[in-house]
Amino acid sequence: MCFVTTGAVGNASGQTITGINTSVAKCTSSTGGLSIQVSGGLSPYTYVVTGQTPNSTGIFTNLSAGMYGLTVTDQSGCVAVSTAQINSVNGMSLNSSVVNTSCGLNNGQLDVSVIGGMAPYTYAMSGPGVAPPYIGIGSGTYSVTVTDANGCVRELTNLTVGVSTALNGSLSIVSATCGQSNGSISVVNLNGGPNYTYSMGTPQTTGVFNNLGSGSYDITVNDSQGCILVMNGQVNSGQYLDVDEQQQPSQLWTK
Repeated sequence: MCFVTTGAVGNASGQTITGINTSVAKCTSSTGGLSIQVSGGLSPYTYVVTGQTPNSTGIFTNLSAGMYGLTVTDQSGCVAVSTAQINSVNGMSLNSSVVNTSCGLNNGQLDVSVIGGMAPYTYAMSGPGVAPPYIGIGSGTYSVTVTDANGCVRELTNLTVGVSTALNGSLSIVSATCGQSNGSISVVNLNGGPNYTYSMGTPQTTGVFNNLGSGSYDITVNDSQGCILVMNGQVNSGQYLDVDEQQQPSQLWTK
């Protein structure tokens, strides 16, 4: 049997491995490959790579990163050996951060950051937006797919932007009477909070506004989540006594 290592000079009875071409394994997966070139010996050759099925082409694909032993046997049983290193291109990992909607608005936010891989990155989202951060999105569940310059693909799924409720409430109004400023408006049935601020110009911590004459009033309510509610209340004027000055008092009251 002939036995030749790479780098040895070929002879009449043996073959020599003259070249090894390799391709990197991308994205930490089995995407590497190698091909073996041989001179001398007697064809056909049988090529063996560690952990792979022998073949007669010298081409091996779907290899993970790592060191491989190579063996080439010709028809005469002569053997040439060598090694080859399959390098890797690091894949990506993804991180995400979510800001839920507030106040019943489409003001949520979804951001995705990439670690590793090779820029530039392209993004695809199951919703609005082209690239993170995705701002001004409504509540719901989203997925984001990132592809780097090497063609590596990573996906984040089930990214949930939480739902929120708009600040709502109602007004309880007492009419002004006798032409006086004795009406009132109270803010009731608020669903936000806690810690509301109420204002008809000057902020206050209670939702009751007294000493109001007849007219239209705008009341602004802010809660601790930053939600704002503006309501309009109409204070009506009640009945008041209309006295005829020409009448005598005896005509107005009876015993």
